[in-house]
Amino acid sequence: MAVIDTAPLGGAMASAPTLVHLPGDIGIFTTAGLRQRLLNTLDYSTDLLVLDLSQVTFCGAGGLGVMIGVQSRARARGNVSARGRRRRSGPTATPSSSPP
Repeated sequence: MAVIDTAPLGGAMASAPTLVHLPGDIGIFTTAGLRQRLLNTLDYSTDLLVLDLSQVTFCGAGGLGVMIGVQSRARARGNVSARGRRRRSGPTATPSSSPP
């Protein structure tokens, strides 16, 4: 996990995001460490914490739970508005007329 703080030495405006790049798999063996690192990052981030998931190849239920938990803590602090952008890649599912 790479954290890029756009506020070096804490000198940026609150609107400048803290960007966290998450690579690889987010699975059962990585969620505990991810949770701790994201919460630590949240403690020192600017008003906007952005998670870049573009390099994530797998995310299990535990990883989703970690991200939802971090989002909840950020909202409770009142300093983060959750926004997201989804990028779809690969084939998209289309409805079929197969028998039940």
